[in-house]
Amino acid sequence: MRRVQVLKFERQNCQQEVDGATHSLTKQVLVPDYLGLLHTWGLDSEEGETYTVAIVEDGEGLVHLVHPGMIKFMEVLDEM
Repeated sequence: MRRVQVLKFERQNCQQEVDGATHSLTKQVLVPDYLGLLHTWGLDSEEGETYTVAIVEDGEGLVHLVHPGMIKFMEVLDEM
């Protein structure tokens, strides 16, 4: 098993200046959600579509199916 940081999207307000005018924008950014252990990779399906998921255990022992793009590995493995 490997330690991972599970990420989530969070809305953040920001200001952007265009042609001298300041505009308020809301953008989605990835932020840390919780630390967990990656047990293995698996498959899930919805409405006939099958996709890859990470099977992650959180610090309270709950198991989550997480999209692979929402995983950050916490240590680097030595090259084999």
